[in-house]
Amino acid sequence: LLGLGVLSAIAAAITGMADFINIPRARQRTAGWAHMALHVGALVLSIINVILRWGDPAGAILPVGLVLSLVVSGLLLASGWFGGELMFRHKVGIVGPGETMER
Repeated sequence: LLGLGVLSAIAAAITGMADFINIPRARQRTAGWAHMALHVGALVLSIINVILRWGDPAGAILPVGLVLSLVVSGLLLASGWFGGELMFRHKVGIVGPGETMER
């Protein structure tokens, strides 16, 4: 399950990086940089967690696997908040009626 999460995170990172590169307002906001950095950190820690659990899934859970999972959960919570700031407050990636997507 953790491995599938890492694979889906990699797919999300590819599309997220494309948005970050192609939408200038995302790069101009601190929330955009924080959202990206926190997600990259969560992805790296999740990959480490998968590697540690690869040989002995049950043995690697306590305490290191649990701590890594809790830290990743905190990073994703904070990153989600910054992503919400980008969307709801700064309207990054939002196209209203009669508008076109900026390039």
